[in-house]
Amino acid sequence: VHPRERARGAFARMHGVAEADVAIGHQVAPLVGVAAASLPRGATVLAAEGDFTSLLFPFLAAGCDVRTVPLEQLPDSIDGQTDLVAVSAVQLADGRLADLDAIAGAAEKHGALTVVDGTQACGWLPLDAGRFSILVTGGYKWLCHPRGTAFMAVTPDVRDRGEALA
Repeated sequence: VHPRERARGAFARMHGVAEADVAIGHQVAPLVGVAAASLPRGATVLAAEGDFTSLLFPFLAAGCDVRTVPLEQLPDSIDGQTDLVAVSAVQLADGRLADLDAIAGAAEKHGALTVVDGTQACGWLPLDAGRFSILVTGGYKWLCHPRGTAFMAVTPDVRDRGEALA
């Protein structure tokens, strides 16, 4: 078995998804770019203030309307106008944890997609990738992969939309 397939399988098992739902890339930003490209121009993306640029810039480059709020206010700020919520599970600047259950619940209630960056979390914080539309992570932190390794798990319902994520 090729090391790439072993890595996909290990990531899938670690995060509770099927191996077929995991893609491997070289960095987080291009994987987030795939998600951004699947949105219509002007889509409303809600994010945490000060979140990492590799999570936010792809949405800005795709012409999305990116709005930021304090991390603690993110779940309560999701509404019917929100197309997608993008958040890092653990904030790089200060180590705060996002309330992922509240964010996922509010997004589901309002029909918004979720993109979670697990780069600071995958490998030590249990994350059920199936709870989010997309989970992306760089492999070089807690997953102990070399730089130039990134993973993206996409739920089947999002993948099967036939857009850029397919």
